[in-house]
Amino acid sequence: AAKVKMLKAIQENIYAEENQLARYLIQTPGFYLTSIPGCGVVTAAGIMGESGQLTNWRNIDQLASYAGIVPRQKQTGGSSKSAVQFGLPKKSNKKLKFHLFQLSFNTCRFKHPVGIYCPHLAEHRLYSHFHRISEREGKSGLGTAKLFLKIARQMILRQRIYLPSQWLNSSYSVSSEENRIYFSAVINSLKEKWKAYNFTGISNDKNFLNMEVNAYESLIRFINSK
Repeated sequence: AAKVKMLKAIQENIYAEENQLARYLIQTPGFYLTSIPGCGVVTAAGIMGESGQLTNWRNIDQLASYAGIVPRQKQTGGSSKSAVQFGLPKKSNKKLKFHLFQLSFNTCRFKHPVGIYCPHLAEHRLYSHFHRISEREGKSGLGTAKLFLKIARQMILRQRIYLPSQWLNSSYSVSSEENRIYFSAVINSLKEKWKAYNFTGISNDKNFLNMEVNAYESLIRFINSK
């Protein structure tokens, strides 16, 4: 009985810390990382906590090097010779590296939830990138982690959810119905990921989830008014 009480106390403390972590994250643009399939609240918070503001880094290569996801290289025999790659650097932010690898191997397991309604959007950019590298027996975990940093930086800078790669092509025309279905799937996914946490006392103008829900509802009203 004493051990059960101790276990419950530990679980309550873990939840309390995780809930506080979620309260911090939902008030920052780091919230948008959870719109990526396979990226949960703890993983997103871990990446933001260890990297700080992604927009403050001069370039992604520098951040990737700090995270230790860039193999060491040594040039021998002059510039005409190809560089020899060694293992990953030992001096790096190991916590950030852990969270990035966790994200890479999670996001490759989950297609986008909108795929149920729009099959052509199911295989999102990170999912496709991981499997494409894996098929040629490359370092899929490293490649996906580095691509994630590039995508995440833009998401945070522009404060927007994870968008389909097709939409980023200027020649691709997004219909209002596809737009509605996609945002509906993302909002439902976000609500599911965040439903376990308590955000009492956080005003709506500081809660990025509420802001996205309100934006979606405005979109629906606009579409219905046509």
